[in-house]
Amino acid sequence: MLPGTGNSVAEYKVRYEWCLRCDGRGKVSIDKDNLREHLEYLQQNYGFGFRDLLRECRILKRNHGVVECPECEGKGKHETWY
Repeated sequence: MLPGTGNSVAEYKVRYEWCLRCDGRGKVSIDKDNLREHLEYLQQNYGFGFRDLLRECRILKRNHGVVECPECEGKGKHETWY
């Protein structure tokens, strides 16, 4: 078998999709009304502990209620391989 023929190299296609949580901006605006929902979301879906939640609150206070989107990590889009 010649090198590079057959199944020696897998062919993948990459598709980029906009993040639905931040609408492709990479930032999420949090106000006092949905702060608790945001912190519960981080705790349930990403396993944030008390220390991580406090760090998130400090970032929110420093950036006037704007944080990096946790789903796309501030990129604004997801990379999907298929």
